[in-house]
Amino acid sequence: MGVNTLSGSSRGGKITTLTGSSQGGARVTSNNNDLSFLKGKIGDYIDDSISGGNGSSSGSGSLSGNGSYSGSYNSSAYGYGGGIDLEGLLAQQRAAAQNAYNNSMARVAEAYNNSLGRLNTAWDTNKNMLKSNLDTTLNRLQSQYDYSRGVVDEDANKSLREAYINYMMNKKNLAQGLSAMGMSGGATESSMAKMFNNYGNSRNNINTTLADNIAGLLNELSNNKSNANQLYNTQFADAQNQYAQQLNALEANKNNQINALEANLASALANVTTGSNLSGYASYLGALQNLNPVVTNASFSNNGYAQNLANINNSGDYTPTVNTLAQDLVSTTASNNMGSVTDYAKWKAMADSLASQGATAQDIVYQLKQNGLPLDQVYNVLGA
Repeated sequence: MGVNTLSGSSRGGKITTLTGSSQGGARVTSNNNDLSFLKGKIGDYIDDSISGGNGSSSGSGSLSGNGSYSGSYNSSAYGYGGGIDLEGLLAQQRAAAQNAYNNSMARVAEAYNNSLGRLNTAWDTNKNMLKSNLDTTLNRLQSQYDYSRGVVDEDANKSLREAYINYMMNKKNLAQGLSAMGMSGGATESSMAKMFNNYGNSRNNINTTLADNIAGLLNELSNNKSNANQLYNTQFADAQNQYAQQLNALEANKNNQINALEANLASALANVTTGSNLSGYASYLGALQNLNPVVTNASFSNNGYAQNLANINNSGDYTPTVNTLAQDLVSTTASNNMGSVTDYAKWKAMADSLASQGATAQDIVYQLKQNGLPLDQVYNVLGA
């Protein structure tokens, strides 16, 4: 068992200097800043020896007022055979600092990985949302076009049907009218040809309007799709920039925390090595232990992107088609040379035939004039 001695000085009942020696030759001197450190490591010896010693300690002495203290103790009674193991105590402090550093580094890594996971999840969600909104808009525009295309197609078909019906009715009425008047041959063929030509012109006008309407709808669809894609590309680039900024901030936070931990570890170890500033060591150890890792909450601002896309719509405007072939009870647009038989009776019969089929006075005037009867004679026939 090593016999150790302690001597010290005090002021106001408080040890200000403590000197120890052992049979092994080790010597430790501590001021009041180190005392708590030594006390924590050698058990209750200091308190016991200051009060005069107790238990199996052979230490003795007293401390009061301003003065000095000296005493001896049997270190083996406290498990410190051969004296205080200062190097062992310092090693424990180094290990505590390193352990605190390792734990905080693990917490920094965990916080970083969690934040990175949240950021990547938010980015994937936002990216998918941007694409989904674009697809929804493009599908809506296509549906609007399809509907409008159906409308203009139906409008054209209606006009074409009307033109065809009028053409067939006019053929029938013309044949009946000319037959009633005893007209045949070249006059009939010429009238039929002119009627068919008018029917063809009406169809061409309808189909031309239809083609123009379709071209207008397609042009509107193309422009709106282009606008939607441009809006998507702009917003996607902005979202990518937001992601990069948040990722850079996350990396910077992690690096700053690692740098702070490394600096605190180095300072703690430096204070342990000197063995002269344990309060400084405790401060750096606390900084290592109490680090609060920065947590990043990922978020993306899309600047009204969805609403802007929702505002892109096809108007569906088109020009209605018009059937230019009216239903004439007798439509002979070619001038018929009726010769000497075009007397009053013939024209009167024609007028009466038209009237019996429901023609208005205006229609009768038109038909008589179209068949070559001068306007003044038309009025005579009608008795106007």
